[in-house]
Amino acid sequence: MTRTDTLALVESPAQLLNAVEWLSATPDIEADLVVLAPWREESRRQLRGTVELVRGPRVHVRWLEPRRSAWHAGQVAARLLPLVARARRLVLGDPFSGLIQTLLPVFPGQTVVVVDDGTATIEFASRMQAGEPMLRWHVAAPGRGQHRRAVRTTDLLRRRRLEVFTAMPLDDLGLRVRPNHYRWLRRRHPHPAVLPGAALVGSSLVETGVVRGEAYLDAVAGLVQQQGLRRYLAHRREEEAKLAAVASLGVEVQRPDLPLEVELARGPVEELVLSFPSTVLYTLPTVLAGTGVRVAGLDVPESWLVPGPRARDAHSFLERVRHRRA
Repeated sequence: MTRTDTLALVESPAQLLNAVEWLSATPDIEADLVVLAPWREESRRQLRGTVELVRGPRVHVRWLEPRRSAWHAGQVAARLLPLVARARRLVLGDPFSGLIQTLLPVFPGQTVVVVDDGTATIEFASRMQAGEPMLRWHVAAPGRGQHRRAVRTTDLLRRRRLEVFTAMPLDDLGLRVRPNHYRWLRRRHPHPAVLPGAALVGSSLVETGVVRGEAYLDAVAGLVQQQGLRRYLAHRREEEAKLAAVASLGVEVQRPDLPLEVELARGPVEELVLSFPSTVLYTLPTVLAGTGVRVAGLDVPESWLVPGPRARDAHSFLERVRHRRA
């Protein structure tokens, strides 16, 4: 096999980790892994740390900058087109990505692997099952070009040999699913130190305009009183002002340097890890299995939602994530 037989395109720390987990679970394959760097500095910082963590003889990492400007995006697309056109297998972190959707039509191979990308994986699986355009649930009015590209992406993927490599229970959707057991990560960190108390996985639901900030902070304050919350693990999109408000409740706020699965696998980790609807409700029970750590999900009541036309769709999506339904 040549290095470009398998080409992986990732845009976030979690996608990078899960692409490496897929590679580790797939013997006798090397991959050319391209990081399409995001513009948020917090995501870039985590990505740099994850790149150093996953480097190895079977994965060849290169870093590209498509988001600096429209010119840079064009240059990156021009560099990637021949790589995609030569690949026999594509590993995708984000099939909703405009750049990836633009590149997909030149792919001549038959095998596409989609690795976990947070709760977007649930939306991806649902849209594939229904044959719907590959648009994120919160995109209410896509442009004509965006919609055409999203329709084409679903059509192209439905005509390929598609595999979803995931820790989520998606077997009932008629897709070929291979479970992600996080064996690569668990081999590296089998026995994290476990501390008393609880940790809360931070959420960007306020920053994305889904949940009211006051309701969110009231909920965190309640967890301090009821669950002995001692540590808050910030989401990379959370704003400093909100994190300062969380810290004022007497909670230690940390910005993880690596994907949360890695941070908690290597420890220390609290005996109770709490999360609002999020991917970690699927991934952390696998990563932390056998350690004595309990992972528990928290509901988001409708009364917390920002009023508006998106509220019903947001609540439906959060319920699907919280209760592990696709």
